[in-house]
Parts: sequence; C-alpha cells; structure tokens
Amino acid sequence: MKRNLKQLAKELAADLLAGDKAASTGTTILAYYEPRNGTPRRVVRVIENAGDPYKATEQAAHQMPTDANAVILTCAGWAAPQDDDDPQPNTPPSLHPKRKRCALVVARTLTRKTPAIISALALTGDDDIKIGTDDTTGTGPLADAINQLADHLTKR
Repeated sequence: MKRNLKQLAKELAADLLAGDKAASTGTTILAYYEPRNGTPRRVVRVIENAGDPYKATEQAAHQMPTDANAVILTCAGWAAPQDDDDPQPNTPPSLHPKRKRCALVVARTLTRKTPAIISALALTGDDDIKIGTDDTTGTGPLADAINQLADHLTKR
C-alpha cells in the first residue's frame, strides 16, 4: 500500500500545484481505497475546498468512511526559505520576498499495526517533488492533526 500511496501523493501534489493558478486552492481530504482482487484504486472526496486544514481534519472525523485504507489531505500555500542567513526570519511565508507557491499532500494509513505517513511537496520552479515517508507517525502540527483524525477513525 505504501508504494501506491507514495505514487498517488506525488501525482496529486503535481496536479494541485499545476491547478493552483489563482493561488487560492483550499484543503481537500480524501478517503483512499487500496486496489484489491483486480479492482483499481479508489479515491473519494470527503471534504473539498475547505479553508483551514486543521478544521478540515476535525470536520472529516465525522464524515470519513470507516472502511477506507488511508486518509489523504491536500492543500496549497506559500513556502519561504528557512535558512540562518535570512534577513527576514520572522516574516510569514506569504509575505516573504523569496516565497514560492507550494502544494502539499499528506497521506496516513488507517491501520493499527504499522501506520505510516507519506508526504509530497511540490514547489513552483522546482521540477523535483520531495517525497517523505515516516514509518512512525510524523512530526509537526499537520502530522498531529492527521494522526488525531486517523486515531479517531481506527477507534470507530
């Protein structure tokens, strides 16, 4: 499943960044179903074009199907360099002079055995999509929100 999710995350990040022409793409949460017995993978939109990704995960907790194999969050926003030489280190990414538009996809498997988080980050002007995999639970506020959603779903 991890390989399929990794490829899907990469495809979704590229498509999201390409379609984010107005720089106003909202958060989408998807239910992912792994291919089985010759059936193709299936992706179902649960939340579409929400604003805040954290509120979207809270809303998805009540709308997500219980039989999905993974939850996927997609969102677009701004990224800025995070280096020590930055003359404006406390500037929000959306106001930073070196900002770039970015698309982020985070997938979390809904298994109790070995949960995994997969992320894909696409940046304007960069042809290489950065893929991250974490066989534990990930770190940071967005990983926390996805993990809380996944924990809620696996306990239903």
